[in-house]
Amino acid sequence: MRSSIPILAVLTLLPACVDYDEAYSKGVQDATDSLEARVTSLEEGSGESKLDSLEQTVAAHEAEISNQNARIEALEAEKTALEDRLTTLEDTVAALDVAVVEARIADLENNDSLQDGALASLQNNDVNHDAAIASLQYNDGLQDGAITALQNYDPLQDIAIAALQYNDGNHDAGIAALQYFDGTHDSAIAALQAANSALQANDGIQDADIDALEAWRTASQAVYDQVVGEVQGFRIVDPLLLEVPGDYADINLALASLDGHIITDDAFVTIEVQGGAYAYTEPIDINHPDGNRIEIVGNRGDPSAVVLNFSGVGGVRIHNGNALGGLVGMTLRGDHTAEASGIEVLYGSVLAGGDNMVIDQFGGDGVAVAWSSHATLHNSVATDNDLDGFNVAYASSLRADFLVAQGNVGRGVDIRYTSTAETASAIVDQNGNAGMSLLGACSVYAQNSLASNNAGYGFDAGWNSFADLNFSATDGNVSGGVRSYSTSSVTAFQVVNDNNTGQGAIALYHSLINGNSMTGSNNGGGLFVPNDPANHASYEFADVSTIFP
Repeated sequence: MRSSIPILAVLTLLPACVDYDEAYSKGVQDATDSLEARVTSLEEGSGESKLDSLEQTVAAHEAEISNQNARIEALEAEKTALEDRLTTLEDTVAALDVAVVEARIADLENNDSLQDGALASLQNNDVNHDAAIASLQYNDGLQDGAITALQNYDPLQDIAIAALQYNDGNHDAGIAALQYFDGTHDSAIAALQAANSALQANDGIQDADIDALEAWRTASQAVYDQVVGEVQGFRIVDPLLLEVPGDYADINLALASLDGHIITDDAFVTIEVQGGAYAYTEPIDINHPDGNRIEIVGNRGDPSAVVLNFSGVGGVRIHNGNALGGLVGMTLRGDHTAEASGIEVLYGSVLAGGDNMVIDQFGGDGVAVAWSSHATLHNSVATDNDLDGFNVAYASSLRADFLVAQGNVGRGVDIRYTSTAETASAIVDQNGNAGMSLLGACSVYAQNSLASNNAGYGFDAGWNSFADLNFSATDGNVSGGVRSYSTSSVTAFQVVNDNNTGQGAIALYHSLINGNSMTGSNNGGGLFVPNDPANHASYEFADVSTIFP
């Protein structure tokens, strides 16, 4: 409890309180002025872009200042009230006694305590005000940093401007290039237009050429159709039978009817000769390009029923790479006045299917196959010809199983100069020289054959030749049965050599006879088999190279 204060002391203190309030109001006003001056300074030294944020902060502080001003105004009002109250008190003091005054002073002291609390509150608000000022100063530092950043950004902006200016230069260059290209494009368009005009002009020429070509094609098609029609008329596509003398008087006329015709692979032309005798003063020449699909047929079972008589000429001639598909069932007869052969297959030609033929009385060979040619002529007979019955020479070949070569002036079968023959079951008889002869690297397959009564050897292989005579026989040959000479070889398994005027078998000049199981009797020179003691004396022929047992 505070002590009582004399009224005079109270009256003395009241002016001091009034002075303090005035000092405080003045301090607040000075701070406000300072803040406003700082704000003004910030407004003058800052950029508008950053000032806005600072203005917001200043506005907050101004609001706080306004609050402080309101508080000051309230205090001033309170002060006025106190002054009025003082006046009232002074008047009252004059009228009151000391006790009343002291009571009133106590009330005033109580009010003074309340005033001290208000003053403390104002002092606290002043601290907050100082903090606000510090915050403004800090923000001012941030503003300065922002200004510096803007100043640093300005060089970057200058670089960006330079880059834009550079790009603008490139853009100008690009525009120039595009303008140049546009000019080139215009030139190209002009060139294309000129080319198009030329093409249009050429198109007219081309249309004319097309019309001409179309006309040519139409004409060519007409010619083609005509040719095809003619060719179709000359194509033989089905089997065709030509009869002699029913359709044609002789074989040559029948062949001539085929001239210019094509005989297809599915067709075959048969020239059928009826029984009888036919006179020919010209040979039958086979020269059709499709001759391998032509067959000349007489009587397949009896060749003597169809006789072709050739006067002063050869018989059937296949020359110069031509071919004949068949020659069957006829007798070809010469008159001994010409040295032509009954059948000639010469110079790379072919007789594909000869069978059951008789060839006799020709001035040359009965059958001649020479110069890389081939003939097939089974079951055929060559007899009474002025040279050989069958002559195969110069890399040619003959297939003639069951052939008969008889009574020919020369050899029955003569194979020469790298030629070959297959003549199984052949009969070579009464020929003026050897029955079957090989000379010059030739070969023959003649198993089951008979060589008899020939003026030379029955079988004679010389000069690097080979003969397979297994199961064959010789009989009555003048020179001997079998001879192998000059590095030749003969196989003669179970060959029988009988009644030969000369030796039954002999090998000369480094040649061989494989005579295993060979037998012989009544031969003029004997049979030479070394391990046969009865014929040991045959070694008297010193030039025998080897004789196999």
